[in-house]
Amino acid sequence: MWAPIDKKLVGNGIVAFSGGSDSMALLHWLTTFRKTLKIKELTAVHIDHGLREESAAEAYALHQRSTALGVPFVSRKVQVASGASLEANARKARYAALEEIRIELNASWIATGHTGTDLAHTVLMRILRGTGPRGLAAIKHVEGRLVRPLLKTGRKDTENYCLINKLNYLTDSMNKDNRFTRVKIRECWSVLEQINPKIEDALIRLSSLALREREALEWAAKKNVDLQNQDSVKNAPHALLALAIKEKAENEGLELSKVHTDQLVDAIKNPSGTQTIEVPGRRLKVEYGHIIWNPGEFREVKEELAFDRESYSLREVHTGDRFKLKRLKGKSKRLSRLYIDTKVPSTLRKKARVLINKSTNEIAWAEHLGISFQSRWNDIFLTKEDKLDK
Repeated sequence: MWAPIDKKLVGNGIVAFSGGSDSMALLHWLTTFRKTLKIKELTAVHIDHGLREESAAEAYALHQRSTALGVPFVSRKVQVASGASLEANARKARYAALEEIRIELNASWIATGHTGTDLAHTVLMRILRGTGPRGLAAIKHVEGRLVRPLLKTGRKDTENYCLINKLNYLTDSMNKDNRFTRVKIRECWSVLEQINPKIEDALIRLSSLALREREALEWAAKKNVDLQNQDSVKNAPHALLALAIKEKAENEGLELSKVHTDQLVDAIKNPSGTQTIEVPGRRLKVEYGHIIWNPGEFREVKEELAFDRESYSLREVHTGDRFKLKRLKGKSKRLSRLYIDTKVPSTLRKKARVLINKSTNEIAWAEHLGISFQSRWNDIFLTKEDKLDK
């Protein structure tokens, strides 16, 4: 019925199980073919966001359904931070809990029930917000530990699968709450289908093409752009140079917006002595076309810095603190050693601060070093839009 990611769905895994038609069909299908797929241990995981009164009763019903399939069941309640985007905060809390449970159960992967319908809706939402090619490559089949086997399947297919196999699935009342952009898109979907009856396929195809082009550009940037070579930089097209800068920035723990990336590209392409460019988390220098990522001038956290105070807390560095730096691909090192390695002056090291993820108690951001391996800048810090929404 749908094409699984065979190489990923082996060993121990967990399924994000909300009880809707998508996750119900996915859990049943994985259970049916677990021997063929060489799945050893499979666990259904329900995340209770505590946003609806019926969530406790649903957890009981889902426990019964997973038990009937012979699958162990875990339910965990999470605290969703208040803020500009309830949906985004709920998603952040959900994925953090799923990753925590995956580690606890020694599982290799997390399967979610995202379908092609979800992908099409996401692509349209991003188009409406003015996204670029990177944003059009909206949802990948495999992303780290996350596996999405149903992306080539539509919601109607999963509903029909449940009907054929007599699987009772739940309907989330929040799917009718038109405060959310995704719900508004569902409401106008029938009108869009009058314009193009195959709009879902068209948007999925657009996302697939964008992903291929993005991968080709990233490959070309790695092959052809050397930020240390002035001739390479001068001859590189803007798009390739921007990708090379963004990748280097991510390895440095920085997340650059298009504005910051364009500023750096312009500074490299049009060298004129020393230029200073402020980016989130650091002050960079560009000297005669070369970016100096650790120029010895470090920005200190100011009290007015807008971060998500529901999910993160600000404190000074403690002895023994460990940090997972981006460029170390998640390897944990003592923060004191990292500061020495990156030549942060001792006077600033003593006053340095960190942001602690309240749910994991890990450092998500360290002053002078940037965000941690698994963190995203926009999940921690509030954008101008977030402040306006408040």
